[in-house]
Amino acid sequence: MNDRLRHLLTLVIGLPLCFAVGISVVLLLIRLDGTLRTLAILFLFAVAITTLIFVGVRNSRNNKLVGRLLDILYKEVHPDRFIEESLAALKKTRNRALKNTLSLNLAVGYAAAGKFDEAIDVMKSIPIGSADKVSKAMFYCNAAAFYAEKGATAEANEAYNMGRPYFEKAEAKLPMGYLRFTRGLLHYAEGQFAEALEALEKARGIGFEDRHTMTNLQLFEARSLVRLEKTREAKALYAKIIQKKTYPFLLSCAKTELEQLKNEEI
Repeated sequence: MNDRLRHLLTLVIGLPLCFAVGISVVLLLIRLDGTLRTLAILFLFAVAITTLIFVGVRNSRNNKLVGRLLDILYKEVHPDRFIEESLAALKKTRNRALKNTLSLNLAVGYAAAGKFDEAIDVMKSIPIGSADKVSKAMFYCNAAAFYAEKGATAEANEAYNMGRPYFEKAEAKLPMGYLRFTRGLLHYAEGQFAEALEALEKARGIGFEDRHTMTNLQLFEARSLVRLEKTREAKALYAKIIQKKTYPFLLSCAKTELEQLKNEEI
């Protein structure tokens, strides 16, 4: 059963069922008298409060789990450990919303480790059909970026085009720096290096919530400069990158590509 059909069945069956239960409860309260009605109201009130407390505690626990895992990725800078612990958390949870959040973050972790095939496989497993417009916008933005970094130009453009309606709807809540960065990655994958530099410069001007995305952007700026035969500027950027505390994959790419530039000059 696909996600759209599941969502439709939930509405078709769930809403009438909830309505019927609500009407039944109201009729029951009307039929009860005196003490019994008071006890029934108190019972329903207690159930409602207990449910709210349970949901609140569960959401708080889930948020702490997501935050702890993201700290491993962004603050401690350990993508491999983040991937390992995220996979373990996914095996333990049955909460669909939490599972989707963990999966989206896991895909980002795989990309941070340079494992774009794994990142794309995770994205394909996420039921995005019933998500809100902002989540869909970020989903397609990330998917397009992963495909572009892998060099799969057709798939990257397809994901980006599928996300366009959601980019427009979620514009106020969508971090535009990431969207501009993805646009730059698409230009780079298509061999449009001057256009890539322009898009990347706009993204850099807007900024990002994490420093590692900025480092990744600088890596593609350096690569674009190399393609445009501006090797001096490229070497300066590579040199900046390798001084940072960032993902090992980004550092390895920068060091290798800088060394190649130096060897070509000899």
